[in-house]
Amino acid sequence: MEELGIDPDDIGSHSCRKGSSSSVMSGTTASPSIVAVAHRAGWVLSTVFNIYLKMESAGDNYVGRLAACLDPNSPEFAALPHHFSVDNSAVREAAALCFPTLWGVVSFRGVLRICLASLVGNKKFLRDNLPADHPLFLTPLFRSNTLLDTLPPLAKEHPRFKPTGIPPHIGLQILLQKNTDLLAEKMNDIQGTMSHHIRTVLREEGAAGSNITPELLRSVVGDTIQTTMQTMYPNLENRLAAMDQEESTPRVADVISDGFRYTWDDSRPRRVPQDFKFPTVTLRMGWSLWWLGWRSGDVEIPPFRLLQSVDLPSKNVRKKWSDWKAVFRPMLERLESDHPTYPSPTPTEEEVERMFHLVVDTIPEPTQGAYTKRVAEHKMTTI
Repeated sequence: MEELGIDPDDIGSHSCRKGSSSSVMSGTTASPSIVAVAHRAGWVLSTVFNIYLKMESAGDNYVGRLAACLDPNSPEFAALPHHFSVDNSAVREAAALCFPTLWGVVSFRGVLRICLASLVGNKKFLRDNLPADHPLFLTPLFRSNTLLDTLPPLAKEHPRFKPTGIPPHIGLQILLQKNTDLLAEKMNDIQGTMSHHIRTVLREEGAAGSNITPELLRSVVGDTIQTTMQTMYPNLENRLAAMDQEESTPRVADVISDGFRYTWDDSRPRRVPQDFKFPTVTLRMGWSLWWLGWRSGDVEIPPFRLLQSVDLPSKNVRKKWSDWKAVFRPMLERLESDHPTYPSPTPTEEEVERMFHLVVDTIPEPTQGAYTKRVAEHKMTTI
Protein backbone atom coordinates (compact mmCIF):
# COMPACT_ATOMS: atom_id res chain seq x y z
CA MET A 1 0.00 0.00 0.00
CA GLU A 2 2.89 2.34 0.68
CA GLU A 3 4.24 1.67 -2.83
CA LEU A 4 0.88 2.73 -4.23
CA GLY A 5 0.92 5.91 -2.13
CA ILE A 6 -2.05 4.82 -0.02
CA ASP A 7 -2.24 5.60 3.67
CA PRO A 8 -3.68 2.54 5.49
CA ASP A 9 -5.49 4.89 7.87
CA ASP A 10 -7.54 6.13 4.90
CA ILE A 11 -8.96 2.66 4.28
CA GLY A 12 -12.02 1.56 6.24
CA SER A 13 -15.05 -0.64 5.94
CA HIS A 14 -16.91 2.21 4.27
CA SER A 15 -14.34 2.68 1.46
CA CYS A 16 -15.65 -0.08 -0.82
CA ARG A 17 -19.07 1.52 -1.01
CA LYS A 18 -17.64 5.02 -1.28
CA GLY A 19 -15.09 4.07 -3.94
CA SER A 20 -17.44 1.99 -6.09
CA SER A 21 -20.14 4.67 -6.02
CA SER A 22 -17.64 7.35 -7.04
CA SER A 23 -16.37 5.13 -9.85
CA VAL A 24 -19.87 4.38 -11.13
CA MET A 25 -20.93 8.06 -11.12
CA SER A 26 -17.71 9.72 -12.30
CA GLY A 27 -15.74 6.95 -14.00
CA THR A 28 -17.77 7.17 -17.21
CA THR A 29 -19.59 9.80 -19.23
CA ALA A 30 -22.52 7.35 -19.43
CA SER A 31 -23.14 7.37 -15.69
CA PRO A 32 -26.45 6.07 -14.30
CA SER A 33 -29.05 7.98 -12.34
CA ILE A 34 -28.08 9.16 -8.86
CA VAL A 35 -31.35 7.55 -7.74
CA ALA A 36 -30.17 4.11 -8.84
CA VAL A 37 -26.74 4.59 -7.23
CA ALA A 38 -28.22 5.80 -3.93
CA HIS A 39 -30.60 2.84 -3.75
CA ARG A 40 -27.79 0.38 -4.52
CA ALA A 41 -25.58 1.99 -1.85
CA GLY A 42 -28.41 2.10 0.69
CA TRP A 43 -28.33 5.88 1.11
CA VAL A 44 -31.24 8.12 2.11
CA LEU A 45 -31.17 11.53 0.43
CA SER A 46 -34.41 13.04 1.64
CA THR A 47 -37.98 12.23 2.63
CA VAL A 48 -39.24 13.11 -0.85
CA PHE A 49 -36.57 10.87 -2.35
CA ASN A 50 -37.72 7.88 -0.33
CA ILE A 51 -41.39 8.44 -1.05
CA TYR A 52 -41.40 9.22 -4.77
CA LEU A 53 -38.18 7.83 -6.29
CA LYS A 54 -38.21 4.06 -6.03
CA MET A 55 -35.71 1.48 -7.21
CA GLU A 56 -36.30 -0.15 -10.59
CA SER A 57 -34.44 -3.13 -11.97
CA ALA A 58 -33.16 -1.48 -15.17
CA GLY A 59 -31.23 1.26 -13.37
CA ASP A 60 -30.10 -1.06 -10.59
CA ASN A 61 -28.81 -3.65 -13.07
CA TYR A 62 -26.90 -0.96 -14.96
CA VAL A 63 -25.27 0.20 -11.72
CA GLY A 64 -24.30 -3.40 -10.97
CA ARG A 65 -22.53 -3.80 -14.30
CA LEU A 66 -20.62 -0.55 -13.83
CA ALA A 67 -19.69 -1.54 -10.27
CA ALA A 68 -18.35 -4.82 -11.70
CA CYS A 69 -15.90 -2.67 -13.76
CA LEU A 70 -17.33 -3.68 -17.13
CA ASP A 71 -16.39 -1.23 -19.87
CA PRO A 72 -19.51 0.82 -20.84
CA ASN A 73 -17.86 1.68 -24.19
CA SER A 74 -17.41 -1.93 -25.28
CA PRO A 75 -19.80 -4.63 -26.57
CA GLU A 76 -18.42 -6.79 -23.74
CA PHE A 77 -20.49 -4.66 -21.37
CA ALA A 78 -23.42 -6.94 -22.25
CA ALA A 79 -21.48 -10.11 -21.42
CA LEU A 80 -23.07 -12.77 -19.25
CA PRO A 81 -21.14 -14.19 -16.29
CA HIS A 82 -19.03 -17.24 -17.05
CA HIS A 83 -21.12 -20.40 -17.16
CA PHE A 84 -20.77 -23.90 -18.54
CA SER A 85 -22.45 -24.99 -21.76
CA VAL A 86 -24.15 -27.84 -19.89
CA ASP A 87 -24.84 -28.49 -16.23
CA ASN A 88 -23.89 -32.15 -15.80
CA SER A 89 -22.57 -34.37 -13.04
CA ALA A 90 -18.95 -33.35 -13.79
CA VAL A 91 -19.79 -29.72 -12.95
CA ARG A 92 -21.56 -30.65 -9.74
CA GLU A 93 -18.75 -32.97 -8.62
CA ALA A 94 -16.10 -30.35 -9.38
CA ALA A 95 -18.05 -27.66 -7.47
CA ALA A 96 -18.46 -29.98 -4.48
CA LEU A 97 -14.72 -30.69 -4.56
CA CYS A 98 -13.72 -27.00 -4.82
CA PHE A 99 -16.28 -25.69 -2.29
CA PRO A 100 -16.72 -28.62 0.14
CA THR A 101 -18.22 -26.59 2.98
CA LEU A 102 -20.57 -24.32 1.04
CA TRP A 103 -21.75 -27.17 -1.18
CA GLY A 104 -23.63 -28.48 1.79
CA VAL A 105 -25.98 -25.48 1.55
CA VAL A 106 -28.35 -26.69 -1.17
CA SER A 107 -29.82 -23.26 -1.94
CA PHE A 108 -26.32 -21.94 -2.65
CA ARG A 109 -25.28 -24.57 -5.20
CA GLY A 110 -26.41 -22.56 -8.25
CA VAL A 111 -24.15 -19.67 -7.21
CA LEU A 112 -21.23 -22.05 -6.62
CA ARG A 113 -21.52 -23.46 -10.14
CA ILE A 114 -21.26 -19.90 -11.51
CA CYS A 115 -18.26 -19.25 -9.24
CA LEU A 116 -16.57 -22.38 -10.55
CA ALA A 117 -17.15 -21.28 -14.15
CA SER A 118 -15.75 -17.85 -13.32
CA LEU A 119 -12.57 -19.40 -11.91
CA VAL A 120 -12.18 -21.54 -15.05
CA GLY A 121 -12.77 -18.57 -17.35
CA ASN A 122 -10.25 -16.38 -15.52
CA LYS A 123 -7.68 -19.07 -14.82
CA LYS A 124 -4.95 -17.48 -16.94
CA PHE A 125 -5.59 -14.02 -15.50
CA LEU A 126 -5.37 -15.38 -11.96
CA ARG A 127 -2.09 -17.18 -12.67
CA ASP A 128 -0.60 -14.06 -14.26
CA ASN A 129 -1.61 -11.67 -11.49
CA LEU A 130 -1.57 -13.60 -8.20
CA PRO A 131 1.59 -14.65 -6.34
CA ALA A 132 2.71 -18.21 -7.10
CA ASP A 133 2.22 -19.19 -3.43
CA HIS A 134 -1.35 -17.88 -3.27
CA PRO A 135 -3.69 -20.32 -1.44
CA LEU A 136 -5.98 -20.41 -4.49
CA PHE A 137 -3.40 -22.43 -6.39
CA LEU A 138 -3.54 -25.15 -3.72
CA THR A 139 -7.17 -25.97 -4.59
CA PRO A 140 -8.02 -29.02 -6.75
CA LEU A 141 -8.90 -26.83 -9.72
CA PHE A 142 -5.41 -25.33 -9.98
CA ARG A 143 -3.22 -28.16 -8.70
CA SER A 144 -3.51 -30.07 -11.99
CA ASN A 145 -5.44 -30.12 -15.26
CA THR A 146 -7.16 -33.39 -14.42
CA LEU A 147 -10.25 -31.78 -12.92
CA LEU A 148 -10.33 -29.08 -15.59
CA ASP A 149 -10.30 -31.66 -18.39
CA THR A 150 -13.49 -33.24 -17.07
CA LEU A 151 -15.49 -30.02 -17.21
CA PRO A 152 -17.61 -29.02 -20.24
CA PRO A 153 -16.59 -25.90 -22.21
CA LEU A 154 -17.74 -22.45 -21.21
CA ALA A 155 -20.55 -20.80 -23.15
CA LYS A 156 -21.21 -17.16 -24.10
CA GLU A 157 -24.99 -17.59 -24.24
CA HIS A 158 -27.48 -19.34 -22.03
CA PRO A 159 -31.07 -20.43 -22.74
CA ARG A 160 -32.29 -18.94 -19.45
CA PHE A 161 -29.79 -16.15 -18.72
CA LYS A 162 -30.28 -12.83 -20.48
CA PRO A 163 -28.11 -9.76 -19.95
CA THR A 164 -29.88 -6.96 -18.11
CA GLY A 165 -29.04 -3.33 -17.42
CA ILE A 166 -27.83 -2.78 -21.00
CA PRO A 167 -28.06 0.83 -22.30
CA PRO A 168 -29.17 1.42 -25.92
CA HIS A 169 -25.72 2.35 -27.27
CA ILE A 170 -24.34 -1.07 -26.34
CA GLY A 171 -26.87 -2.71 -28.66
CA LEU A 172 -25.54 -0.60 -31.52
CA GLN A 173 -21.96 -1.54 -30.64
CA ILE A 174 -22.85 -5.24 -30.59
CA LEU A 175 -24.45 -4.95 -34.03
CA LEU A 176 -21.42 -3.06 -35.35
CA GLN A 177 -19.09 -5.71 -33.95
CA LYS A 178 -21.09 -8.51 -35.59
CA ASN A 179 -21.00 -6.73 -38.95
CA THR A 180 -17.26 -6.11 -38.61
CA ASP A 181 -16.61 -9.78 -37.84
CA LEU A 182 -18.82 -10.86 -40.75
CA LEU A 183 -17.01 -8.50 -43.11
CA ALA A 184 -13.62 -9.81 -41.98
CA GLU A 185 -14.81 -13.39 -42.55
CA LYS A 186 -16.08 -12.51 -46.03
CA MET A 187 -12.81 -10.78 -46.92
CA ASN A 188 -10.82 -13.85 -45.85
CA ASP A 189 -13.06 -16.06 -47.99
CA ILE A 190 -12.65 -13.73 -50.97
CA GLN A 191 -8.88 -13.66 -50.56
CA GLY A 192 -8.65 -17.44 -50.42
CA THR A 193 -10.99 -17.91 -53.41
CA MET A 194 -9.15 -15.38 -55.54
CA SER A 195 -5.73 -16.80 -54.72
CA HIS A 196 -6.86 -20.33 -55.60
CA HIS A 197 -8.44 -19.23 -58.87
CA ILE A 198 -5.40 -17.20 -59.99
CA ARG A 199 -3.01 -20.05 -59.18
CA THR A 200 -5.20 -22.48 -61.12
CA VAL A 201 -5.37 -20.27 -64.22
CA LEU A 202 -1.65 -19.51 -64.20
CA ARG A 203 -0.86 -23.20 -63.75
CA GLU A 204 -3.06 -24.09 -66.72
CA GLU A 205 -1.58 -21.35 -68.89
CA GLY A 206 1.92 -22.42 -67.97
CA ALA A 207 1.18 -26.06 -68.75
CA ALA A 208 -0.18 -25.01 -72.15
CA GLY A 209 3.06 -23.22 -72.92
CA SER A 210 1.45 -19.75 -73.12
CA ASN A 211 3.37 -16.61 -72.36
CA ILE A 212 2.24 -14.95 -69.13
CA THR A 213 1.95 -11.33 -70.22
CA PRO A 214 0.70 -8.28 -68.31
CA GLU A 215 -2.47 -8.39 -70.42
CA LEU A 216 -3.05 -12.01 -69.37
CA LEU A 217 -2.53 -11.13 -65.72
CA ARG A 218 -5.00 -8.23 -65.93
CA SER A 219 -7.53 -10.47 -67.62
CA VAL A 220 -7.08 -13.22 -65.05
CA VAL A 221 -7.39 -10.85 -62.09
CA GLY A 222 -10.45 -9.13 -63.58
CA ASP A 223 -12.22 -12.42 -64.29
CA THR A 224 -11.30 -13.70 -60.84
CA ILE A 225 -12.76 -10.64 -59.11
CA GLN A 226 -15.97 -10.91 -61.13
CA THR A 227 -16.33 -14.66 -60.51
CA THR A 228 -15.57 -14.29 -56.81
CA MET A 229 -18.05 -11.46 -56.30
CA GLN A 230 -20.76 -13.41 -58.13
CA THR A 231 -20.05 -16.42 -55.92
CA MET A 232 -19.94 -14.53 -52.63
CA TYR A 233 -22.76 -12.11 -53.46
CA PRO A 234 -25.13 -13.72 -55.97
CA ASN A 235 -27.58 -10.79 -55.76
CA LEU A 236 -24.92 -8.11 -56.17
CA GLU A 237 -25.96 -7.16 -59.72
CA ASN A 238 -29.58 -6.73 -58.65
CA ARG A 239 -28.50 -4.59 -55.70
CA LEU A 240 -26.31 -2.38 -57.89
CA ALA A 241 -29.15 -2.01 -60.39
CA ALA A 242 -31.47 -1.00 -57.55
CA MET A 243 -28.92 1.56 -56.34
CA ASP A 244 -28.64 2.99 -59.86
CA GLN A 245 -32.43 3.24 -59.99
CA GLU A 246 -32.47 5.07 -56.65
CA GLU A 247 -29.81 7.49 -57.87
CA SER A 248 -31.76 8.16 -61.08
CA THR A 249 -34.95 8.85 -59.13
CA PRO A 250 -35.13 12.58 -58.41
CA ARG A 251 -34.98 13.51 -54.76
CA VAL A 252 -37.40 15.97 -53.18
CA ALA A 253 -34.82 18.74 -53.42
CA ASP A 254 -34.27 17.96 -57.11
CA VAL A 255 -37.99 17.92 -57.78
CA ILE A 256 -38.35 21.26 -56.05
CA SER A 257 -35.50 22.84 -57.99
CA ASP A 258 -36.79 21.39 -61.26
CA GLY A 259 -40.13 22.82 -60.35
CA PHE A 260 -43.24 20.71 -60.70
CA ARG A 261 -44.38 18.82 -57.64
CA TYR A 262 -48.06 19.82 -57.27
CA THR A 263 -50.95 18.60 -59.39
CA TRP A 264 -54.03 20.82 -59.66
CA ASP A 265 -57.62 19.87 -60.49
CA ASP A 266 -56.88 20.10 -64.21
CA SER A 267 -54.22 17.33 -63.73
CA ARG A 268 -51.43 19.63 -64.86
CA PRO A 269 -48.29 19.88 -62.68
CA ARG A 270 -47.39 23.19 -61.07
CA ARG A 271 -44.63 24.57 -58.91
CA VAL A 272 -46.99 25.73 -56.13
CA PRO A 273 -50.18 24.39 -54.49
CA GLN A 274 -53.52 25.37 -55.98
CA ASP A 275 -54.33 27.55 -52.95
CA PHE A 276 -50.99 29.38 -53.03
CA LYS A 277 -50.86 33.07 -52.04
CA PHE A 278 -47.89 35.37 -51.78
CA PRO A 279 -47.11 35.92 -48.08
CA THR A 280 -47.16 39.34 -46.46
CA VAL A 281 -43.50 39.80 -45.55
CA THR A 282 -40.84 42.48 -45.25
CA LEU A 283 -38.48 43.35 -48.07
CA ARG A 284 -35.67 41.43 -46.40
CA MET A 285 -37.79 38.28 -46.05
CA GLY A 286 -39.13 38.68 -49.58
CA TRP A 287 -35.53 38.77 -50.89
CA SER A 288 -34.79 35.55 -49.03
CA LEU A 289 -37.88 33.85 -50.48
CA TRP A 290 -36.90 35.09 -53.93
CA TRP A 291 -33.62 33.18 -53.78
CA LEU A 292 -34.35 30.27 -51.43
CA GLY A 293 -38.10 29.56 -51.39
CA TRP A 294 -39.55 28.05 -48.26
CA ARG A 295 -40.54 24.78 -46.66
CA SER A 296 -43.24 24.40 -44.01
CA GLY A 297 -44.53 20.95 -43.14
CA ASP A 298 -45.73 19.27 -46.33
CA VAL A 299 -45.61 22.51 -48.32
CA GLU A 300 -42.38 23.10 -50.22
CA ILE A 301 -42.15 26.15 -52.48
CA PRO A 302 -39.16 26.60 -54.80
CA PRO A 303 -37.31 29.94 -54.98
CA PHE A 304 -39.79 32.56 -56.11
CA ARG A 305 -37.46 33.59 -58.94
CA LEU A 306 -38.24 30.24 -60.61
CA LEU A 307 -42.01 30.78 -60.66
CA GLN A 308 -43.90 31.53 -63.85
CA SER A 309 -47.35 32.96 -64.50
CA VAL A 310 -48.71 29.54 -65.40
CA ASP A 311 -47.83 28.33 -61.87
CA LEU A 312 -50.05 30.89 -60.18
CA PRO A 313 -53.70 30.06 -59.42
CA SER A 314 -55.51 33.40 -59.94
CA LYS A 315 -55.35 36.86 -61.45
CA ASN A 316 -54.78 38.50 -58.07
CA VAL A 317 -51.86 36.20 -57.30
CA ARG A 318 -50.35 36.91 -60.71
CA LYS A 319 -50.71 40.63 -60.01
CA LYS A 320 -48.82 40.18 -56.73
CA TRP A 321 -46.17 38.29 -58.66
CA SER A 322 -45.75 41.23 -61.05
CA ASP A 323 -45.43 43.60 -58.07
CA TRP A 324 -42.68 41.44 -56.54
CA LYS A 325 -40.76 41.40 -59.81
CA ALA A 326 -41.09 45.17 -60.11
CA VAL A 327 -39.63 45.65 -56.60
CA PHE A 328 -36.67 43.34 -57.16
CA ARG A 329 -35.87 44.33 -60.77
CA PRO A 330 -33.67 47.37 -59.90
CA MET A 331 -31.97 45.43 -57.13
CA LEU A 332 -31.16 42.57 -59.50
CA GLU A 333 -29.87 44.96 -62.16
CA ARG A 334 -27.65 46.64 -59.60
CA LEU A 335 -26.37 43.25 -58.43
CA GLU A 336 -25.55 42.18 -61.98
CA SER A 337 -23.73 45.40 -62.87
CA ASP A 338 -21.82 46.12 -59.66
CA HIS A 339 -21.27 42.61 -58.32
CA PRO A 340 -21.02 40.17 -61.24
CA THR A 341 -19.67 37.38 -59.03
CA TYR A 342 -23.09 37.09 -57.40
CA PRO A 343 -25.15 35.04 -57.17
CA SER A 344 -23.89 31.47 -57.03
CA PRO A 345 -26.14 28.81 -58.63
CA THR A 346 -27.32 27.66 -55.21
CA PRO A 347 -26.84 30.56 -52.79
CA THR A 348 -26.79 29.97 -49.06
CA GLU A 349 -28.61 31.97 -46.40
CA GLU A 350 -25.40 33.89 -45.72
CA GLU A 351 -24.90 34.75 -49.40
CA VAL A 352 -28.49 35.91 -49.77
CA GLU A 353 -28.12 38.21 -46.76
CA ARG A 354 -24.81 39.53 -48.10
CA MET A 355 -26.39 40.29 -51.50
CA PHE A 356 -29.27 42.08 -49.79
CA HIS A 357 -26.92 44.46 -47.98
CA LEU A 358 -25.07 45.18 -51.23
CA VAL A 359 -28.15 46.36 -53.15
CA VAL A 360 -30.82 47.34 -50.58
CA ASP A 361 -29.96 51.03 -50.95
CA THR A 362 -31.29 50.80 -54.52
CA ILE A 363 -34.79 51.09 -53.00
CA PRO A 364 -35.56 54.59 -51.64
CA GLU A 365 -36.65 54.96 -48.04
CA PRO A 366 -40.48 55.10 -48.07
CA THR A 367 -42.09 57.61 -45.70
CA GLN A 368 -45.16 56.83 -43.62
CA GLY A 369 -46.76 59.65 -41.63
CA ALA A 370 -44.34 61.58 -39.49
CA TYR A 371 -41.50 59.07 -39.49
CA THR A 372 -39.38 57.11 -41.91
CA LYS A 373 -38.85 53.38 -41.48
CA ARG A 374 -35.83 51.49 -42.69
CA VAL A 375 -36.56 50.11 -46.11
CA ALA A 376 -35.71 46.54 -45.07
CA GLU A 377 -38.51 46.68 -42.47
CA HIS A 378 -41.24 47.69 -44.91
CA LYS A 379 -43.71 45.19 -46.24
CA MET A 380 -43.46 44.19 -49.87
CA THR A 381 -46.91 45.70 -50.44
CA THR A 382 -45.82 49.21 -49.34
CA ILE A 383 -42.69 49.60 -51.46
